[in-house]
Amino acid sequence: MKSLDVPDPEIEKIWAVEAEKRLKAYKAGKLKTVSFKDMFAKK
Repeated sequence: MKSLDVPDPEIEKIWAVEAEKRLKAYKAGKLKTVSFKDMFAKK
């Protein structure tokens, strides 16, 4: 169980790059967003 709690540096790096891409897309108006309310609304 302890081995599952150790971050993998390579995966962390990949997610950091992806987060930057998403932030740039959001700021450029190219990313559709969903409100918190809509995200957690029961359907």
